[in-house]
Amino acid sequence: MPAADFTFSGAVREIIINPGVTNVNVQDMYSRWKQWVRDSDNSKYFQAFTTFGGDPTIPGQFAPRYFFLTNNWQVRVNNNEDVDFETNLYTDNVGTSPFIVGSGSSVSNRNSDAVIVDDPIAEALDYGGIVNVNPKIGVSGTTYPIGTLAQPVNNIIDAKAIAQSRGIFSYHIFGEIPIDIEIHDSIIFGGNVTDVCDIQDVNVSGTTFNQVHLRGHYFGKINATKCVLDTGLEGMEGIFGNCGIAGDLSFDDGVKTEIDNCVSHVPGFNSPRFFIGNDVSLSVRKWSGGIKWYDIKSGSSITAEYMAGNCQLLTGCTGGEIHVRGITKFNNKSSGTTVITEGLMIPINIQQGINTNTELLKNK
Repeated sequence: MPAADFTFSGAVREIIINPGVTNVNVQDMYSRWKQWVRDSDNSKYFQAFTTFGGDPTIPGQFAPRYFFLTNNWQVRVNNNEDVDFETNLYTDNVGTSPFIVGSGSSVSNRNSDAVIVDDPIAEALDYGGIVNVNPKIGVSGTTYPIGTLAQPVNNIIDAKAIAQSRGIFSYHIFGEIPIDIEIHDSIIFGGNVTDVCDIQDVNVSGTTFNQVHLRGHYFGKINATKCVLDTGLEGMEGIFGNCGIAGDLSFDDGVKTEIDNCVSHVPGFNSPRFFIGNDVSLSVRKWSGGIKWYDIKSGSSITAEYMAGNCQLLTGCTGGEIHVRGITKFNNKSSGTTVITEGLMIPINIQQGINTNTELLKNK
């Protein structure tokens, strides 16, 4: 069947039967969709089909193959068209027709037999309100039982589609997962030292991360609890509680951030390095360990409250203000940042100047 018989619209999730087409082989339509996904950038859209069946039974015979429209995709038949579909086209959206039928049109949908539908209550219990993501042992796809603990999904795109179709807002990750699509107002949790969310320049606002390593660059305000912030994490807007800081953090311009009861995970005499942009509002409370403050810029306001540690303001700090409180060894070599130390509980120790550029070269 020529590809011109179909038009795929990922933006509205419709397969449009073009004018003049009177007979559609569902197998051909499915094959054309797979080709369309491979073309250009169409893989960014939600998956349109799942399928099963077609297995050999006896020599020369095969079980029927079934095709399910998924993720609210439908087939549109234009006005004043009569189209026959064969064979075995269904939708996994219970109570919804696979078709949008225009005025004056008719559809004949030939199915070889009735489909057996899994009990939706039993399926919901298997998910337990969580989509499980495991890139090592998981599989791709969005149909049940993919995403359950017994059969995890192996990528975040399918995981999000499963979650959206079932009204789920929690993800349990196993291993390192690239987060390269937007996820909002959800919970992502791990529990193992190897569970990593590598956020790749996407907006994840409203999402809570629990017991995972966070790395990469993100946009939006997040909540992170009992996480490890890996070196090089960028964005840094949100609320961070009981986390370990494994290295350098970069705070985007204009972010508002709270870091509460967190500790340095950098061993020995080294310390995490905080790179502060313009107009950053940052509150660090009950901090344990050292921080090297780099590049505090204009309009930024910082409160740094130490339980015990080492506070170093380097020469790259040229603007904004910082309130240093608590118990800390303090070295101030800033050149333009307003420093307020009334809250310090031990004497200030002024040491030899530290040049930001020299320090950066040493630590490369």
